[in-house]
Amino acid sequence: FDKHSAIMLMIDPKNGAIADANPAAAKFYGFSRARLKAMTIQQINTFSRKQVEEERNLAASEGRNFFIFRHKLASGEIRTVEVRTAPLNFDGRTLVYSIIRDISEERKAANSLWHYQTRLEELVAQKTKEAEAFNRTVIQLMIVALVTLIILIISLIVSLNKTRKTKQELADAERSQREVIWGTNAGTWEWNIETGETAFNRRWADIIGYRLEELEPIDINTWIKLCHPDDLKRSQAELERIFSRESDHYQCEIRMRHKNGSWIWVLDRGNVVEWAPDGKPLRMSGTHQDVTDRKLNEEELRRHRDHLEELVTERTLEVEQKAEELGRALEQEKEYSLLQQRFVSLVSHELRTPLAIIDSAAQRLMRKRNAIAPEQIGEHVKKVRLAVKRLIGLIDITLYTSRLDAGKIEFSPEPHNLQHVVRELLDRYTEIAPSHVFNSDIDNLPGQIDIDRDLIEIVFNNLFSNAVKYSPENTTIQVRGRVENGHAVISVADGGIGIPKDDMNNMFKRFFRAKTAEGYRGTGIGLNISKEFVEMHDGDIRVESTEGKGTTFTVRLPLSQAGQDMVLQKEAV
Repeated sequence: FDKHSAIMLMIDPKNGAIADANPAAAKFYGFSRARLKAMTIQQINTFSRKQVEEERNLAASEGRNFFIFRHKLASGEIRTVEVRTAPLNFDGRTLVYSIIRDISEERKAANSLWHYQTRLEELVAQKTKEAEAFNRTVIQLMIVALVTLIILIISLIVSLNKTRKTKQELADAERSQREVIWGTNAGTWEWNIETGETAFNRRWADIIGYRLEELEPIDINTWIKLCHPDDLKRSQAELERIFSRESDHYQCEIRMRHKNGSWIWVLDRGNVVEWAPDGKPLRMSGTHQDVTDRKLNEEELRRHRDHLEELVTERTLEVEQKAEELGRALEQEKEYSLLQQRFVSLVSHELRTPLAIIDSAAQRLMRKRNAIAPEQIGEHVKKVRLAVKRLIGLIDITLYTSRLDAGKIEFSPEPHNLQHVVRELLDRYTEIAPSHVFNSDIDNLPGQIDIDRDLIEIVFNNLFSNAVKYSPENTTIQVRGRVENGHAVISVADGGIGIPKDDMNNMFKRFFRAKTAEGYRGTGIGLNISKEFVEMHDGDIRVESTEGKGTTFTVRLPLSQAGQDMVLQKEAV
């Protein structure tokens, strides 16, 4: 059952449920075996119960041991099938064992054969009738032949009279044809292909701005000289087609040189009117019709169509670009929203840490206020001060972020000694972070530079804080300063955890934190704010790092004119 290539089903006769189906059935119907076993035969057989009963009765009357049904496949296709059935006792149940064969193509062939046979019989009957009619006609003709001979003699006499009349009618027809051609405003031509002799009417000459006499002597070369070289090639190709009998007429739109020097469009039509016995063309005749206006209109329409296509293409590109920009904006908005959520979480954590330190110190002071030594009070107060500074710094950086978004940062540059500003921050961090060594070389920094001191202090406070935060105790932090190309250049280098290479391009993005910074405190906005403040001074900030070996941040600030003069004076001395 499973390995047989024939389509086989086992069906419960009580309800039509399919008890089992072999792989060939699953392949034919397009359903899995499990799906087939969950179906009934009524879901496959498109016949109604009444049609099924009629087919069974018809099979019985014809002595057939099979039924013809129409089954529906999973794809929706209807196939004509031959079904042979037999009862089968299987697993304690009486089932109907069905073998199914697809006879759709056979039915189509049988129908076609029946139609052909029917048509053949009709043709035989028709030809038989025609043969009988022909025989009767032959007999009648033989009888009439004698009468016809007499009539022919009379007809010959009448024919002479008719010939004279026909000649007159032909002359009238030729005159009428000439009048029709003239009325259609068409030029006519006749061409002897062997000799090259041509004959044109006056209208043909009028179309190209000439009088016929101006073009004499006229032959085929006259036409060739007036025809545009590119169109002449197309015309020759069309003539070859009609000469080889690939086409039954000649038609070609060509440009011809007008007497005034312009090109006009002519519809050239014609046909071979005489052939040689060996199949070669002897004579052609045809017409020329001025279609310049139509061609100009077509060209104008083509230009409009091309312009419209260009406009549609431009609008389509604009829509696609807008859609792409919108998609990027939505992605950025989504990413920014996630970063904001992360920022809120980090800020909450950052707030809890210093508050916990303050709370812990306050509790110890309260519990041991009478027994605690003065130097211990100092230690607790120092911890509280550091925690408070940390809170103030966190609040400040959050406020600056809000002000940056609102465009409300007040930028007030004034002359300051940059060396003093950096040294004061270094002295403060030497006290705050005694576990780290600050090695500085900033004597070459200019004595005066236009900066907003509050903003620049925030920049270097972030850089010093990060150097301490992300490097182990006893690490030396190098701070170097120099003047280079009209800029004050300050670098802060640590020997800490470093930054992964694939995170380098994102370090100055808001809320971004490198993978190596996981587990360290921080909000991910300090570097972003630092970059914004440095760029307010028309400067720049860069980062270089090796994961596991340390990071160097370099700030470049442009010198004021006074600062540049001081540097020049110093170099001169």
